[in-house]
Amino acid sequence: MAAQKKNKGKSGNKNEISGMADFGQDLEKILNVLEESIEEAIRIKEEKAKLEKKLKEMVGEEQLLKHEVEELEKTRDMLNKKIDAFRKEKETMEVEIQKLKEEKAELEAKREELENEILLLKKEKAELEKELIRTKDLLTKLKHQIYEFDKKIKE
Repeated sequence: MAAQKKNKGKSGNKNEISGMADFGQDLEKILNVLEESIEEAIRIKEEKAKLEKKLKEMVGEEQLLKHEVEELEKTRDMLNKKIDAFRKEKETMEVEIQKLKEEKAELEAKREELENEILLLKKEKAELEKELIRTKDLLTKLKHQIYEFDKKIKE
């Protein structure tokens, strides 16, 4: 029995060693899994830090873009006001131009009327000058006749 116990002790030790080796392997596997998990966690943490940094940059860019959009909107509004003012000025000028065109047409009609009147007056003047010449000729003839008559009377 003692031999059996001795054999049993040896085989028990073998089982214990084998169990310990299995336990060690299991622990090693667990440690490997934990190590991989820790490495993955570190990698995720680093990636998270990169993403947070990128997010901060994007938020900063968003704020800059919002500011630029606000400035562009202000510029657009200012330009729209200027465009409206130019449109109103253009409309006012168009009305003024139309008035000037009408005034010009009236003045041209008046000018034509005056030119016609001038032509009539020139014709009348020409007729009066002809009449004056005839009157002078008649006066000259009359003077000559009076002279001749005086001459006859004196003789």
